[in-house]
Amino acid sequence: MNATACKGLGIWLSLALLAAGGCTVTEPVALEADFGESVRQMVRAQTLYPAAADDPDPNPVRGLVGEKGDAVLDAYRKDVSRPTEVNNVINIAVGNGK
Repeated sequence: MNATACKGLGIWLSLALLAAGGCTVTEPVALEADFGESVRQMVRAQTLYPAAADDPDPNPVRGLVGEKGDAVLDAYRKDVSRPTEVNNVINIAVGNGK
């Protein structure tokens, strides 16, 4: 076998081994086993009363109080109706500019 044939055979053998390695099944690593647990833990930590859905308050707060509620709603409506303008112009020069 000449050197070129050996080199070609080596490349094909390497590619075959890499392809076969991609088909292996492994057990989940520690990172995958608890994927998303940090988010679930933060939600639990930020929940004041976890049983609220099972035991709702019989007299929930409804609506807003007078002038304070009007001021809050007016401020909200003004902010929502006029979104801020975005004036970020991006110039991308490609090549030598001629």
